[in-house]
Amino acid sequence: MTMRLWGKLGAIVPLLAITGCGAFGNEGRACTDIGAESGVSVLFDPEPGTAYRLCVGAVCTEGEGAPIDTSEALLRVRLPDAVGAKKVTVRLTGTPQFSRGIPKPRRLDVSTRVTLRRTQPNGPGCDPVAYQAALRYEPAKGLVNAG
Repeated sequence: MTMRLWGKLGAIVPLLAITGCGAFGNEGRACTDIGAESGVSVLFDPEPGTAYRLCVGAVCTEGEGAPIDTSEALLRVRLPDAVGAKKVTVRLTGTPQFSRGIPKPRRLDVSTRVTLRRTQPNGPGCDPVAYQAALRYEPAKGLVNAG
């Protein structure tokens, strides 16, 4: 009898260790531990010699974009997690930098309004809650929904 009890406990303890401390912390729901941040990201084809700036309202980031592959880049603005599912203005600008021998690309200045979508990657009732939008810049169309 004692052997059976320890045998059953031996099967349960590893299961609890795998699920982690917070796995059953949300009213008995099992939650995974996928992270998420609120923000807006824009995928685009960068022009050599151009500095880019992405703004969501008054929050901005600058750079050449994080390379996704050989032709695409990504800029992302992180927003406070409590931002909510609201409409925001997104603006992408590209300013050519002077460089001899390189044809000067044209200036880029596009904007749109987008509604941030609520996401809970670990399921309903589980943290984190984030508000996100994903856009893509297309020269003929401007900023369009990437999803």
